[in-house]
Amino acid sequence: MTITATKLTDNSFNIIVKANGVGSEEEQTLVDVVNSNNATSEPKVSIADIHYEILGTGKCTIFFKNDIEKKEKAELEKIYSNLSPWQIVKLARHPNRPKTKSFIDSIFTKFTPLYGDRLYSEDNAIISGFAFLDNLPVIILGTEKGNDMNTRLKHNFGMAKPEGYRKSQRIMKLASKLNLPLICFVDTSGAYPGKDAEERGQAEAIAQSMKVSLNCETPCISIVIGEGGSGGAIALATSDIVIMLSNSIYSVISPEGCSSILWKSSDYAETASN
Repeated sequence: MTITATKLTDNSFNIIVKANGVGSEEEQTLVDVVNSNNATSEPKVSIADIHYEILGTGKCTIFFKNDIEKKEKAELEKIYSNLSPWQIVKLARHPNRPKTKSFIDSIFTKFTPLYGDRLYSEDNAIISGFAFLDNLPVIILGTEKGNDMNTRLKHNFGMAKPEGYRKSQRIMKLASKLNLPLICFVDTSGAYPGKDAEERGQAEAIAQSMKVSLNCETPCISIVIGEGGSGGAIALATSDIVIMLSNSIYSVISPEGCSSILWKSSDYAETASN
């Protein structure tokens, strides 16, 4: 194999490679070429420190991996430091954003779910249960949107009905009774606005959830992990401490709802968010 190297900058090289392929011996030759042409005082590099691409013409460009990572990090910081409100809304709603179940699986152990409001039925839009955090028992409440179409339908896209908020009240009272810390995860566009929910007292259920949370006799922390919309969010976010993750939102109304009220159309959601 024949290699000819031309240094472009301190961190990149143009290299002409004449060979049928690049194996371990050829990779080591590339590394030797980089080290021999690198006049800086940095330590010698290995194949693990560089990234190379060989084109069909035989030309090969080599970059230091740590330099690529630094540039990527700087570019991401530049992009995310200049987001518009509407872009933040989109990030808060991103389908790949971690949901409540993801946090439960990643942070807690021995999660034991609790179901039902003991009055009407179970509401899958709100998850609750016992768990351990660093071997300490806690109680968890959280709205769950789902990760695919099946789970989103199961959890009603994170929009709780009256039975969900009455279940929340039951769990809050249980936390007070057992003197266990209560951790709430909020990720919802709002409470379910359907006719059946209104018939069963949606507004009253949300108000009662806020009242019970205010009277909770145990430490209560709420984390807005994505979208915190309207009363559906505040029912679980009336806590001692409210935390918001990066690029999450917490608002009295969704941009679409605000647009519908002000301009009689949801087409102005971006304007409403700004």
